[in-house]
Amino acid sequence: MPPPPKALPALPDRLPPQSLDAEQATLGAALISKNAAETLLEILVAEDFYWEAHRSVYRAIQQLHSQDVPADSLTVPDELQRVGRLKPIGEQAYINLLVDSVPTAAHIEYYARTVREKSHYRELIDVGGDLVAKSYEQIDLDDILESTQRRLYALECGSQGTPTIDTAASLAIGFNDRLGAANQGKYVPGVSTGYRSLDRYIIAFRAGYHYVVGGRPGAGKTAALGNFARNALRQGTPVGVFSMEMGADQLWNRLLAIEAGVNSMFLERLDIPPHYLETVRSANSRAADWPLYVEDATDLTIRSVRARARQMRRKHQVEVILVDYIQLVCSERGREEDVQHFTAVAKGLQSMAKELGCAVVSLSQLSRGVEGRAGNRPRLADLRESGAIEAAADAVILLYSDNYYLKLAGQPLKKPWLTEFIIAKHRHGPTGIVKLEYTPHYTAFSEPSEPQPDLQEELPL
Repeated sequence: MPPPPKALPALPDRLPPQSLDAEQATLGAALISKNAAETLLEILVAEDFYWEAHRSVYRAIQQLHSQDVPADSLTVPDELQRVGRLKPIGEQAYINLLVDSVPTAAHIEYYARTVREKSHYRELIDVGGDLVAKSYEQIDLDDILESTQRRLYALECGSQGTPTIDTAASLAIGFNDRLGAANQGKYVPGVSTGYRSLDRYIIAFRAGYHYVVGGRPGAGKTAALGNFARNALRQGTPVGVFSMEMGADQLWNRLLAIEAGVNSMFLERLDIPPHYLETVRSANSRAADWPLYVEDATDLTIRSVRARARQMRRKHQVEVILVDYIQLVCSERGREEDVQHFTAVAKGLQSMAKELGCAVVSLSQLSRGVEGRAGNRPRLADLRESGAIEAAADAVILLYSDNYYLKLAGQPLKKPWLTEFIIAKHRHGPTGIVKLEYTPHYTAFSEPSEPQPDLQEELPL
């Protein structure tokens, strides 16, 4: 038997956690049963095996499976011979030993999970060793905490032992499953925005996607965020909010105003007319059961946002994370506004969505350039540090309202108050304009009474 790998430092007279018997039984079961091999491939990656010989055998099984060739005591040695790994593992004799090590493949899942558990223990040792080394070196504290939390979160979620490469066959099976569920009315692509006309464009807030909502100050960005949050919460979806512009109590007042349908200023002043009091109390009682989690610290860096988002995801299974807003996320050197900083923030939010497997909706300011243009309608170029933020977004929604500019000019407002949600970028679908009716007294958006243009007629896919 070849010596074990030297990748992990062992304590004196102690090997890192591993189980020779479990590794041999796992591979032996895969060699005598095709079904066992398929089960194994769903649980382990090659690096989960401690012994290098076993990693080589497993890689051979993976390669044969990808070619739809059965992995057995004849085909695996041939594959190992092809890549020059048969002699180092002990020739055909060691393959025979693996086959003889297990009488039946019935317990393959138990063996595989034992191998994976030992792999996780070794990963914890590696994380701890890295933490100790970096702490002695006294490198950036936020770097140490963020990298350690990221690795521990990945380990807790099981990603260290889960294959991350999909094949055409597995993707086709997944599509058929989704199609079948859709035909039965059971497929939910994501968390609805709460507005059918907007869902027709962006489908829903989807796991792993980053959405940016941009607008000038006072154009309705925070109101949109509050409505998205309330709509998701009413669906029973756990929501996390990073509210750096307003405190948690102010955000709660906004949500209550939308839920109760009363003027938000009544709640801010706690001067509620008697005939609204029961309505507000009833809304507050309903909302108390919402799975809402708010972080309102004002000095968060992108690292601290990601670290706290991991905690929300791990402890509360949040599916939508709302960030208000990108320009208020601090630089590692203080609140600096430069291209490098905004690039780091935007990319950090994008990777956070993918890492945590949830939808991230972040707000962004628009530059003053929009107000010097005829018509005042925003464009992608109006995003503050537009290149970095646009590149890191799966979809960009820009807000525009005639009444916003009429109000600034002191002119009579139009009724109803319509706000355009301009889908200016959509990586996975069409762009276009959706109009929602805005009720400023309680900062609520709703579908307008007039029908929206048909999606297919307005913009071909």
